[in-house]
Amino acid sequence: MVIANGAHAPSTNAKGVSKMQGKSRKMVETAPNTFKQVSVRIPKRFYDDCVNCETRTPPIIGEYKRFYVIDTSEPDPGYPGETAEQTMADFVSRAKYYSDPVGFEREVMPIVQSAKATLATLNALGFGEDRYRGVEF
Repeated sequence: MVIANGAHAPSTNAKGVSKMQGKSRKMVETAPNTFKQVSVRIPKRFYDDCVNCETRTPPIIGEYKRFYVIDTSEPDPGYPGETAEQTMADFVSRAKYYSDPVGFEREVMPIVQSAKATLATLNALGFGEDRYRGVEF
């Protein structure tokens, strides 16, 4: 299947997550009939660390070699009854914690850099810590 710009539709891996292919490095999806951006491309390293530490994480809707595309409008499926805001508040809180490297071991520095990149991306798109201030999780 070919998308409007000539790129091929993403295939899926064994987990059912779409793998992005082609020259386009960006994928922006919007919910039907809205102008709200719901997908964000973030580094895999930080996201995988959050999953290993059982932090609430937004669902993955796509995958590149070093990045995931996450859906910020959906809650973590592993926490029934939670809202998307609670999931993102927990995720942003963890990124904020890791973004200050003081006191971390040298082995953790790649995750610190990944968390900084994640936080910068979320802040630039309006999904930063100011948006989730006061959200209980």
